[in-house]
Amino acid sequence: MTYVKLDMEKYIEGKPQPEGFFNALSHNQAYSGKIKPDEWLDKIQELVNYLTDGELPEGVECKSPKLSPSMAQNVLWFLQEITKIIPDNFAICDGCGVLHEEGYLKYFTTNGKYYCDYCLDSAPVVHCEECDEEAGYKKDAYSEKHEMYLCKECKKIKRETDIVKP
Repeated sequence: MTYVKLDMEKYIEGKPQPEGFFNALSHNQAYSGKIKPDEWLDKIQELVNYLTDGELPEGVECKSPKLSPSMAQNVLWFLQEITKIIPDNFAICDGCGVLHEEGYLKYFTTNGKYYCDYCLDSAPVVHCEECDEEAGYKKDAYSEKHEMYLCKECKKIKRETDIVKP
């Protein structure tokens, strides 16, 4: 395996971006308006299809890496956060492997994964039903007494409230 050392100084905000492909694509395509905001999802889906299934646009030939959805997510993250080539409001659901815009996904720091609205029920982690903050793993967050998922802070508040009640 070949490793490429990146000079992170080149990627610090406010510094000139490196010459070459990344600079050309981000400035000539995204910022010049060639890719309109409503086209990003389709363009990024093309990238994900190439990374995971080897699907290429018509007339293009190239060997596909055939990555898992999770590895494709790592590539997206790099292109979003390090190179700034694509907007950072897209991610792949770790439950179903489908690309979504951020508004349709929830990110869980507990396990470092994204889940879309359709996969939340089967996700091993949950958000608190009181405050909508991340509550952690389902088995730890469920309160049998209150019959709901609660974060640690809301569990504490409920316990204190329960003590005060006659």
